Amino acid sequence: MGLRKKILVVEDDQGLRQAFLALFRRGPHACAAVPIREGIARVRRGERPDLIIADLWGNPAGCERLLSHLRLAGGKILCLSCRECPHGGRPPCAGDTILPDAVPRKDGLLATVERLLL
Repeated sequence: MGLRKKILVVEDDQGLRQAFLALFRRGPHACAAVPIREGIARVRRGERPDLIIADLWGNPAGCERLLSHLRLAGGKILCLSCRECPHGGRPPCAGDTILPDAVPRKDGLLATVERLLL
C-alpha cells in the first residue's frame, strides 16, 4: 500500500467541517478540516497537503483570491460551490476540479477525491 495522502478541507461552517471529517475518518487518507483563515495560514507556514477541498462561494474574483493563497501548497484543489463556476474549471480558474454543490453527494465526492489523489 502507498503512502497515506493528506487532505485539507477549508470550510468556515463547523457542521460541514465535522461532516467532512466523519466522511474521511474511515478512509485511507489523513484529513484535517479548518476554517478558511486557518487553512491559508497553514499553507503560508509550509503545510503541503496532497489535496485541498475548498468550499467556495461568492464572486469569481473573491474565489480566485482565495485560491491564489491555497495554490501555494502546490497540491491539487477541489472546489465545492453552491453556484456553478463561471470558468467551469478552465483557465483562469485556479481549481483543478469543480463540484457545483456546496454539499456534494457522498459517492461523487469520494470518487472525485480518489481520482485526484491517484
